Amino acid sequence: MKMNILIDTNIAIFAMSDKKKLDDNFISQLENLDNRVFVSVASIWEVAIKSIKNPGKIPMNEKQFAKLCEELEFDILPIKASHIFNIRNLKLKNSKFIHKDPFDKLLISQSICEELTFYTKDTKLLNYDVKNIIIV
Repeated sequence: MKMNILIDTNIAIFAMSDKKKLDDNFISQLENLDNRVFVSVASIWEVAIKSIKNPGKIPMNEKQFAKLCEELEFDILPIKASHIFNIRNLKLKNSKFIHKDPFDKLLISQSICEELTFYTKDTKLLNYDVKNIIIV
């Protein structure tokens, strides 16, 4: 079955630099030519900010990240105004949970607007009341 997938920044980095941190079944999905894999412009932006802020944690800069996305044939998903507007509609399952990461919010919103399955390693994102988030 063909899937349209949006991968979180951390998943993209692992796919590029440390595949053993990813499940073999998920790697198969990324490599399946029937699937379309997207990386958001927001992820390129996130790598830029985090590689400047804490260069030891991110194994590449934003230009290297974008080049590797291209080499791995990941489609770059632009940020549209509708993606930003939809952030306001995101609901949490637990009102006590506070999530401040703007990149995660944007990625979730993009996945909803573009009808993509969103893959992440961040279990905190399951606190959002959305059905298209899958933890790998």
